[in-house]
Amino acid sequence: MDGIKNIALISSAGAGKTRALTRRFLQLLLDPADYPLESLYGITFTNEAAYEMKERIIRYLNLLIDRPADLKPDEEEIIDFFKELFGDIRERALRKKRQLFNNISELHISTFHSLFTSFLSGIPFAAGILPGFKIIDEVQEALLFEDVFDKFFDVALENKGVLTFIEKVTGESEAGIRLNVQKAYKSLRAWLNFLDELLKEEDVVKTRLENSEKEFINAIDQFIEFVRKNEPCAYTKKGQFNRHFAGFLTRLENFKVDREILRLKSPLLEFELIEKSYIQQFIKNLGARENEFINLLESLEDKVREYLRALSDYYLLIYLRPIGELHQFFQKEKQQQNILSFDD
Repeated sequence: MDGIKNIALISSAGAGKTRALTRRFLQLLLDPADYPLESLYGITFTNEAAYEMKERIIRYLNLLIDRPADLKPDEEEIIDFFKELFGDIRERALRKKRQLFNNISELHISTFHSLFTSFLSGIPFAAGILPGFKIIDEVQEALLFEDVFDKFFDVALENKGVLTFIEKVTGESEAGIRLNVQKAYKSLRAWLNFLDELLKEEDVVKTRLENSEKEFINAIDQFIEFVRKNEPCAYTKKGQFNRHFAGFLTRLENFKVDREILRLKSPLLEFELIEKSYIQQFIKNLGARENEFINLLESLEDKVREYLRALSDYYLLIYLRPIGELHQFFQKEKQQQNILSFDD
């Protein structure tokens, strides 16, 4: 095993990931490059796994220094591996053991949470928190959330829009909201940071929607104007304007009036327009003006995508605002109490 390369080890529970991580850590610790102890980090998900790693490293070092006769199969395999890897393994292990005992605080084997807590403790103000912060677990966070929601709920009762939305999300009456809103809140947690950004940039979101709508309408006008000027190119063999093309133009005109985006679901939102047979025939009949039309067509498709992105952000802002505000309310409460949760 190359001790320097990055390795992604994926396996089921109990397959030996902690054992493999321990061996890799020990290999780097014993490497002739003599990596500083404080530069090595072993990160686990549980305190139990972190303790197990530390215990195994000390035990393996002892076995490499004085090999007993009654070795277990896995211990024998480890010792043989390192003896083959390093010729002076006993002296190397003895030196590293002394280094560990003299600098035990620099043996960085811990959970993700413990590691980042130590980082935050060194730079609390830069991280936006105060010294002496406390980290709460999921149970404590759930209890705090219930208390925060009670306060938020009082506001929601005064704001029927907020209350109506929460009722829709939970599918419950007002009486059942208190029991089910936490589930609804958790189901949307993946969106919360994004919602925070939207709430902070509400004016930007609205302006972006207005601008993208104007640009889309302008692209529609240019597209329709070009088609009308070259109307004969859209005629069928019977000398009539292609009815599918006419229907599409009508939907574009209607959208300008009512802004009903679903009018454009087909073909603009479902297919590449250029693949439609009536568009291809129109292009074929245009001759020298073909490229000009294709540019207008691509612009129309680009502008509708930009408009849809802006519209999506706006609807998220409007319909999910109560959840975003609840999240901000919750975060503010944690900040006032100088506490962090694992999600933070």
